[in-house]
Amino acid sequence: MCDTINLFGYQTLENFMDGIEDKQIVVECLETPIMCELILDKKEKKKKSVRFMDEDKVKTFDEPRENNICPKYYLPNSSEDVHQMYCRSGMYLDDEELQLVLIENNLFNSGDEVNDKELKKITNIMKKQEINVIKERKKLTNVREIVTEYLTGNQQILNKVSKTLILDCVIYMMEVYEHLEKEGTSYTFDYKSGVTISNREGKRQRNFLKKKIEYVTNKFL
Repeated sequence: MCDTINLFGYQTLENFMDGIEDKQIVVECLETPIMCELILDKKEKKKKSVRFMDEDKVKTFDEPRENNICPKYYLPNSSEDVHQMYCRSGMYLDDEELQLVLIENNLFNSGDEVNDKELKKITNIMKKQEINVIKERKKLTNVREIVTEYLTGNQQILNKVSKTLILDCVIYMMEVYEHLEKEGTSYTFDYKSGVTISNREGKRQRNFLKKKIEYVTNKFL
């Protein structure tokens, strides 16, 4: 694409064409970049934003805790029960083929293809007695676990801890005592063992906790 033509002094193109036989035409061509506008069909994405409200909207659900109690029923033995020692061999199954499949699975899971016996030999496995010692040591530093042990009958645990820790236990029990002041309240010390204390009809244990606090205070503080 040619942008500039040098007319060598001619004022018009007509005059230039008249003298074209005598003159040499010099054409200067400049490279003109072609600008291409690429239009992308982009969908506008809405930006996510977070806005905090001036007032908190809190919804609570109130229900008596008695509704969550799961009663424990004693189930007597029956003729259909299968002893635990027969479960591994599939004696509770009526189909003999399924029994054989279960036995084969048990043999395979205990074989060398599943268990690396050589690795087991060279691996240092901590003894159960050592694990119990570590657990006991950690328990003696946890106020909640100390109080749980104490309230469930292990008073000797207080002899294994310092007075500073005993004071923390007393403060902790006093906080629970204040929490139980409201009718129908309860507090869980240990979810795993199900150790709870309540102040409701049929389970008034607030006075029990008060006596425990007084005992520790008079003896150790």
